[in-house]
Amino acid sequence: MKEAWELLKFLSDEQSGVTVWKIHGKFPANVRAMQRPELKSDPLVAAFEPMIQVARTPFKSTKYVEITQALGVVTAGSLDRHEADHRRGEGGLRSDRRNPARLG
Repeated sequence: MKEAWELLKFLSDEQSGVTVWKIHGKFPANVRAMQRPELKSDPLVAAFEPMIQVARTPFKSTKYVEITQALGVVTAGSLDRHEADHRRGEGGLRSDRRNPARLG
């Protein structure tokens, strides 16, 4: 348990966030790291910084996987709108247009 706690502290540390960004180009888990000069001078970080300050983990309904797979199929072009409507009628791609919250 102690090792898990140490790992969590390391991964959420400001300096560790800067190090991970330098090595991997991944945004840090610590928002204070976003204020460091090394990151603030990067145009990509500057573009995303306002969004990261207010970002929240999205709610995932119990139908999240089904919904994202259906959207992926349609947006990838392997299923046109008419086929999606047909499958939805068969129960393959369901929707509730009156109340989208009822999807999951």
